[in-house]
Amino acid sequence: MQLLRLPVILLTLLGSAGLLHGCNRQAAPKPTLYSVKINNATWMVELAVTQQEQERGLAGRDSLPDGRGMLFLYDEPRVMEYWMKGCRIPLDIAFIDANHKIVRIHTMACEPPEIRFKTYSSDVPALYALEVPAGAFAKAGVKVDDTVTFDPNIPVTAKAPTTSGR
Repeated sequence: MQLLRLPVILLTLLGSAGLLHGCNRQAAPKPTLYSVKINNATWMVELAVTQQEQERGLAGRDSLPDGRGMLFLYDEPRVMEYWMKGCRIPLDIAFIDANHKIVRIHTMACEPPEIRFKTYSSDVPALYALEVPAGAFAKAGVKVDDTVTFDPNIPVTAKAPTTSGR
């Protein structure tokens, strides 16, 4: 009976010393959220500023709650092309110019990984891209030429690194 208690004691000691992983891992920090308003609708968004953040985007997520999204910030206007590589949820995307006007909107469908991905273009130079759950723009009556209001705490785009889209 004493022998059975030894493994329990050792596991307890290892766990309290931080040598065991798993449940002891700290949860990933919650992302900072910023508000983006179009007409009377507001989305709380994560920012994608670095090239790594922009390439990852919303890929790998199983859901995106209503009222949430991701805002991609670039350093200068350019024609952008996005695709749904690794995305498991359909999304709306709005391309936004330097004057905070929407220049193009698409609804992007999920695609199987073994096909060549469809691209969704801004067609004209844009400085920002906003992704939200599919159907959210139509539900809110968002359309091309609408003005987008950004949270004043969103960094200036000049701080964003040069990248060529996602």
